[in-house]
Amino acid sequence: MTVYADVLFIVNCVFNCLILALTAKCLTIRMRLWRMTAASVIGGAGAAALFCADAPAAVIALMRAALALIMIICAFGLHKRRTFVYFLIFILLAAILSGAVIFIISAVSGNVNSVIKNGIVYFDISGWVFLFVLLAAYPISYCMFGVLREKRARRIYEMSVTYMGRTVKTAALYDSGNLLKEPMTGKPVIVAEWNAVESLFPNVTLPELKKNAYERGLWRIPYHTADGADGMMTAFLTDNAVVSGKELGRIFIGISESRLSGSDEYRALVGPGII
Repeated sequence: MTVYADVLFIVNCVFNCLILALTAKCLTIRMRLWRMTAASVIGGAGAAALFCADAPAAVIALMRAALALIMIICAFGLHKRRTFVYFLIFILLAAILSGAVIFIISAVSGNVNSVIKNGIVYFDISGWVFLFVLLAAYPISYCMFGVLREKRARRIYEMSVTYMGRTVKTAALYDSGNLLKEPMTGKPVIVAEWNAVESLFPNVTLPELKKNAYERGLWRIPYHTADGADGMMTAFLTDNAVVSGKELGRIFIGISESRLSGSDEYRALVGPGII
């Protein structure tokens, strides 16, 4: 069977683009178009190179893992432990999308000639038909991942925060991607919406609080988002904080200027170093 390199490259570019889009959607993070395009092209070229490679299976496996990791870093940036989470989600979604593609092709076309080499599959069908199948597999893959994600218990905790003699209560979501730390102390930071903690700072607006942060004994913590944005977050050190009955003592609360949940189901994020 003749394998066309241009079709192999283009189809894998689109395939990788869809997986990256699924990854970003499932993680509810924004991804810049140029990053997704660059990562997809790298993945398409890498897939074509792997298809032609002649190496032991262990080396091929390492090369595929390295290619996926390079794509993730290119698409989302390097975020230490968070990058590993993105990598795992990407691999899971790639497996789901591949299964959906094979299922659709088998259901629609019956017996189709195919070649599998070094984990790269080439189907003997029109490139345009394959692209159509990929696009059809996208919603199927998203729904399948959604079912898997919903089966995990969503961990939302009751949280109370005490500061300067005042106490507020709110709901906090456990977010494995919240790895923010205060750089000088290395302590983890809880991120909370301003409207969840504003009663701790009576007669003060958030712009005023940010402007006079140091005079008020507050902190400024650098952060970096998955979509490449950098900034400084105003934070305060609590007198005490309790999450799901666990006393945390003095801990940093970073104040988010934007909403964390569209449904107001929670107004704070706690990370792995806290719960």
